[in-house]
Amino acid sequence: MAKTLSYRFVSVDDAPIRAKKDGRIRGRSPLYFSLSVDLGGWREMNLPGSFGNLTAEDPIATFNHNFDAILGRASAGTLKLRDGDDDAVSWTIETPDTQTGRDLLVSLERRDVKGASYTFMPRAGGETFTEVGRAAEQLEHLTSEDVAERALEVLEANAMDERDVVSFITSARLFEVGPVVNPAYPESDARERSAFQAWCARSPKIIYDRDIERELRLHEQRMRL
Repeated sequence: MAKTLSYRFVSVDDAPIRAKKDGRIRGRSPLYFSLSVDLGGWREMNLPGSFGNLTAEDPIATFNHNFDAILGRASAGTLKLRDGDDDAVSWTIETPDTQTGRDLLVSLERRDVKGASYTFMPRAGGETFTEVGRAAEQLEHLTSEDVAERALEVLEANAMDERDVVSFITSARLFEVGPVVNPAYPESDARERSAFQAWCARSPKIIYDRDIERELRLHEQRMRL
């Protein structure tokens, strides 16, 4: 199956976007140790270092995922990314002197635009599905003791049931970051649903009485609301 890109939106409270007087836009996404919303039967968490070499894919910055509204590019030096800053990938955009750039700076200053988003693709073997009750066991093999401890604290703080499913991202490719008008409910694509269903097929005893197709249909209905 062909791999597809995945979009994620970041809470305004978690990653405020700011326009500076020097014309730069600063933001934070992706975040580490932050659980996604329900993606159709599971939730997702990025672990530190999962995006590796941030400039490997020559990521770009856009407004609202619109390639006609490009704001910067890593190879051009107009998008600068830094990993591990306050448990996130932080970025700075040298806003272009274009109609889109000028309008966006005004909208950011007015707080009409205040969301962030990013586009990524997990590498082969870079995402691990597990039941929350087995998360400690899986994390022991995926990351360091300190990182595992923090990830488990997040799961506990979110009062997740032991049978809930979480996906830990440990290796991924970053393609795009930038501000968005409305961080809507993220849609899980066909690749993600297929990966989740494949994991379910391998773990029938862990899923218990879950009706995966029903959960996916409910997820799609929520997307249309």
